Amino acid sequence: MPLNLRSEWRWLLALILFAGILRMWHLVTTEVTARDSIHFIRIAWQLENEPWKEVLSKATQHPGFPFATLGMSHLVRPILAKDLPLAMQVSAQLVSVLASLLIIFPLYGLARAVFAPPGASLGVLLVQFLPVTARLFPDALSEATFLLFAFGSIWSFGFAINTERRSFLAIAGFTAALAYLTRPEGGLVFLSCLAVGFYLLFIKRVWIVNRGAAGAVVGIMLLVLGFMVPAVPYALTIGRLTSKPTATRILQANPVEASASVQTPLFKDGPTSGPLWAAWYDFEKDGKPGLAWGIWATTGMVVRGLLFAFWLPAFLGIWKFRHKLITDPACLVQTCVGLGVFLALIRVASNLGYVSDRHLVLIVVPSLLIAGGYITDWAYKIWAHPSQFSLNRSRLKLERFCFVCLAFTAFVAAAKLTLEPLHLNRAGFKVAGHWIRDNGMPGDEVIDPYQWAHYYAGRVFLENSKIAQVRSNPPARWVVLEKGKSKHVRLNLPEEQSLISQGAELVFETNEKRQSNDSGDSRKLVVYRLPISVPAPVK
Repeated sequence: MPLNLRSEWRWLLALILFAGILRMWHLVTTEVTARDSIHFIRIAWQLENEPWKEVLSKATQHPGFPFATLGMSHLVRPILAKDLPLAMQVSAQLVSVLASLLIIFPLYGLARAVFAPPGASLGVLLVQFLPVTARLFPDALSEATFLLFAFGSIWSFGFAINTERRSFLAIAGFTAALAYLTRPEGGLVFLSCLAVGFYLLFIKRVWIVNRGAAGAVVGIMLLVLGFMVPAVPYALTIGRLTSKPTATRILQANPVEASASVQTPLFKDGPTSGPLWAAWYDFEKDGKPGLAWGIWATTGMVVRGLLFAFWLPAFLGIWKFRHKLITDPACLVQTCVGLGVFLALIRVASNLGYVSDRHLVLIVVPSLLIAGGYITDWAYKIWAHPSQFSLNRSRLKLERFCFVCLAFTAFVAAAKLTLEPLHLNRAGFKVAGHWIRDNGMPGDEVIDPYQWAHYYAGRVFLENSKIAQVRSNPPARWVVLEKGKSKHVRLNLPEEQSLISQGAELVFETNEKRQSNDSGDSRKLVVYRLPISVPAPVK
């Protein structure tokens, strides 16, 4: 049955209200911004204060999310004028929140191509609620914006083929370009649309009957042109296909240059810091990861991203609805994208020894849509039409009981992880940053490998500024250290005893209780004031 917004708008409205409430909860309970978001905010600030060409050439991230953050900041900064770091953080988060709400429409459209409204709605609900995506969507990261453009492109492509509206192929190309301007994986979305387009239009001859081969050629040209117009100027500006170091290594087949030190934890430093799940390889202990570890780690991240339980209904749904999945153009594109991402991440894990849940969203999201459709189909059979499922009444009662237990367990497990305040165990860094801001001078150097205290002290916005030349007297630098169970050996932290031997003075400390961990992991944050010598001016 085709999508009918007149009769299905209530499903969409319910999803938007649910997602909106969840996003607002995370917005008001966020302790600090994501560490990676600080770099996005820095790029956004540079785009406002420096020539764009120079900023884009030296940036190590694609500019889509920084541009969106900069635009949103013009609305937020007048309201939060007294706290620029907070204003930019909220701006970046609002961009992600808005994208996470808008993505409901293409995801629902993609799911409705295969499932009835209840199944499509449950699939979108899982995407909005399960922690691997629900905790990314309100964070100041590029994933929500990227997914909006990526799945918007995939839906537009499928709609164009199914309805023979060639203009939507141009829209598919354009939104794929916007995805590429946000993250390099957007190029894979475009290539998948292009490959499936050639297959359907020239091999399967989908449009030959009504528009002929000429119509197929025009459609492909619109797809390519829609992508090239936004994407080519950016690639020419930076002089390469991508500015991200990891993506460049994949394209150039460069091996890892620096060894990792942390051995594949289930949670990387706790469920509220960094990725929800991430796998690291211990180079110093075991040498190079290799293909076997890459496959194991990537597959494990997919299973974890599906909350350990939803991989089974996703797998069963792929098998049950395989005929619909292989005939729908958008599903074919999603299959190509997912396979491409999976193979690329195996390459990353095999060479770089690292893969996280954030890398897998292009696989996890469509898998959750399929899982939602399958679960709804199962529930419909055992409640609405039990005769289609089993003639044995005792078995039917057992199936219903198992269904309810599994659904309740999955909901509780997801809610516990999803509703955790974002980066709860890093709140002390904001306090330390504000203390440095209030007690130091703008030109004082802040040594903070974690970056949070440096950011909340406002130093990101003083880089290359004349006010940054105003220093304390006598000159000093502030060194921020976290004392806890996690050693963070990858961050190259200063040694506390070495600082003391250099004459550093302990000037600030806080005892941050990690509320998200029942073990009561205590994290003390300390700030040292280290005197520095300044060369005398030459007479």
